[in-house]
Amino acid sequence: MRCRGLTAVRALLEAGVPVAAGADNLRDPFNPVGRADPFETTSLLVAAGHLRPAEALAAVTTSTRTVLGLPDAGTGPGSRADFILVPDVPLDDVVAGAQTARVVVHGGRVLADTRVSTVLDLEPMPR
Repeated sequence: MRCRGLTAVRALLEAGVPVAAGADNLRDPFNPVGRADPFETTSLLVAAGHLRPAEALAAVTTSTRTVLGLPDAGTGPGSRADFILVPDVPLDDVVAGAQTARVVVHGGRVLADTRVSTVLDLEPMPR
């Protein structure tokens, strides 16, 4: 595997350059553990690009649409309904992968609905 560098993302943002990030890395030589997950890309920008979670998420979402010349997306009237629903928790928890529940909506259609259920039996074990 060859080493690859990462550009000075912080310097670009501070210079006013729009920064977009994405990943088609699905277990390839560049990212052998890639999961095709936008929150993974966001997390990598936090860790390797030294961005704050909100800056990294913007690079993966709204900034990417802007750089590619795509219309804004969202839930408002007339907006393109492309988004991922996650639980209402701090962004740090979502970026860190602590929240696995998500609903992927593209063009107003639910493409994936993933929810993990954890059940704990807190009754004492018999001796």
